[in-house]
Amino acid sequence: IRALDQMPWPDWDAVPLRNYLDRGFGHGVGHGRNMPMLASRGCPYKCTFCSNPQMWGNLWNVRSTADVLAEMKHHKEKYSVDSFSFYDLTAIMRRSWILEFTELLIKEDLRVTWLLPSGTRSEAMDAEVVRQLKRSGCLTLNFAPESGSPRTLERIKKQVHLEKMLVSVRACARAGVYARANIIFGFPGETPHDMLLTLRFILRLAWAGLHDIGVFPFAPYPGSALHDFLRARHAFPPEGPEYDQMLLRNCNNDYWHPRSWNEYVSNRQLRLLLIGGSALFYLSQYAFRPWRAIESIGRLAMGRPVTFMERVVANSLGRVRLMFGAKGSLPAPVAAVARIDLAAEGDGSSPAHPQRSTA
Repeated sequence: IRALDQMPWPDWDAVPLRNYLDRGFGHGVGHGRNMPMLASRGCPYKCTFCSNPQMWGNLWNVRSTADVLAEMKHHKEKYSVDSFSFYDLTAIMRRSWILEFTELLIKEDLRVTWLLPSGTRSEAMDAEVVRQLKRSGCLTLNFAPESGSPRTLERIKKQVHLEKMLVSVRACARAGVYARANIIFGFPGETPHDMLLTLRFILRLAWAGLHDIGVFPFAPYPGSALHDFLRARHAFPPEGPEYDQMLLRNCNNDYWHPRSWNEYVSNRQLRLLLIGGSALFYLSQYAFRPWRAIESIGRLAMGRPVTFMERVVANSLGRVRLMFGAKGSLPAPVAAVARIDLAAEGDGSSPAHPQRSTA
């Protein structure tokens, strides 16, 4: 369907949204009464770890800026929403569209904030675009380099220019837009040298001013080219309960107990890479910009964790308090997440960290 403006907006009436929003459970990262939205469909790229080509083909289509704004106004009036998260596979594809959209938001003065948490292209993210994002209320956006190795990027058909991405990250840091990046370790065929290059790129992202990072293990999504590659090599059990359990455990990207599909690293080594990559970023960031460490401590003290590291610390503190029966004023969202984590441990599962299949 190409005429997206003729499609009805999502029908939220059957969901008691106010029950969640009134209690502080939005869809964003600590940014008020948050609502998920989509401005576009599909992605024109062919990343081999992503299931998008099987879902959408290579068609990318976008709604008119007026239709997107009208939906935002509707949710603001009906649910008192003051923040929006756009979960498009490739949110910023066309520079002219994003400039038109931000100009419309500024003109209408909706007094809302918005976020791009799923990952976006860096080619259209020059200084002018970043300034417009900031002026229009954009607080957060995600970049998706996936790897710092040109060889790995070529193998997974990830069409991204790493140097241009660093320029975009610097522009975000100067403009005060919170920027995050996604990194994946353990692609089949990824060599130790490739992984070292990715660690070096993580260090460069910290130096450029990136605020947060997500370091994930590779997971073979059904429908992706790499899933089919591994299946052809008989890396999976036959379809059935064992295969379903493998998908359940692995495709949830278990950060603490990852499954390695790489011939060069074991499960334990992959786990060390994930923890080491995250630690490298945060230690470097705090060394390059010490005031950010103070900001992190302040957010934790107020019960408003934002970065991945802050959420891990907050969840850990909440779990300790719950296990020892401590009484106190844990912020509701933190306490709830801690309870979910404890419940997940009971059935052998673990919190999911979604691997973003984005361009």
